[in-house]
Amino acid sequence: MSKHGTFGRSMSRLKSGFDSLRWSDIVGEKKERERLQQEKRKKAIEAFLRSFEKLKNHPIYLTADDISSLDFIVNIEEFQLRNDDAIEKNEAEKKSDFFTPMTKEALVSTYEMNLQSKKMADWYSELQKATDEGSKILNLMKVKSLDMKPEIMCSRLRWGVEIVPRMGTEDNSKPLRVVTGWRETFHFNFTPEFVPFVDRHTLPPYGCQHFWTKKGYPHVKMCMHHGNDKPVKYLLLGEFLTIVATICTRLIDPALQNHAIVPVMMFSFIAPQHGRLILSHFDGNTLFIRMSETLEFSSKDEEAWETFIRYAAADVNSEADTSTMA
Repeated sequence: MSKHGTFGRSMSRLKSGFDSLRWSDIVGEKKERERLQQEKRKKAIEAFLRSFEKLKNHPIYLTADDISSLDFIVNIEEFQLRNDDAIEKNEAEKKSDFFTPMTKEALVSTYEMNLQSKKMADWYSELQKATDEGSKILNLMKVKSLDMKPEIMCSRLRWGVEIVPRMGTEDNSKPLRVVTGWRETFHFNFTPEFVPFVDRHTLPPYGCQHFWTKKGYPHVKMCMHHGNDKPVKYLLLGEFLTIVATICTRLIDPALQNHAIVPVMMFSFIAPQHGRLILSHFDGNTLFIRMSETLEFSSKDEEAWETFIRYAAADVNSEADTSTMA
């Protein structure tokens, strides 16, 4: 047997052994990372549960003192709704945005509403009136609940995404949900511990009407209505509790164990007919909450509705990592 043959086989065995060792290390490192992420999930859920116990009987909104008393950092900042499609962002900003809104041009030109049928045109007209005046049925019943109009506004937003046909789709007959791939979730199964706190019927009431998810992603879009008698600049209790409950519910979902960050987009409608958009996620240390300015919604202000529907039609930003908590 030649020395070269023996040497070659020895090198082959060494390489094979090294590859096995390296693969073992990789597998071990992966398992350790997964274990750490599970620990972080558990700690996050425990901290969120404590925040619920602390705030569940709290008044309408949260002050800076309320927020500083929690077991985790809450970073609240304002953000500008993207009405100008020419806004440029650097790479870091792009990767930190978990949602990419539909452009204004795409919504009003490519996918404008198809109101050619009398049924849809009449439906749209009724929604316009209901936004300003309230539902005919509720008015006849003399129901004066403060969250009546916000509930109607939630329904109108859903109509713009789920129901009205859009030009540019197959036979100009499909709604935006067909374009975006988001699916409405009628029964969003909140973690049982949170169920009593995501809908409140005592004054002022609040609740969630609609949820949207996309297969394989942890992201959630939702629509809330609040019965406050006027909009406030502070974070509302209902907004905070619902965001936290949503994040916890997704963190324990067996189908989402490869994801540790849950991006939430909330359309928050407030009496008498106002609304704001909230983007939120928890990175393991900090709950980030970005709130838009409060807009007034009426039948005469199509721009406010267009802005909300562009965000409701937002796609997932695949560049933003959701696999690891900090």
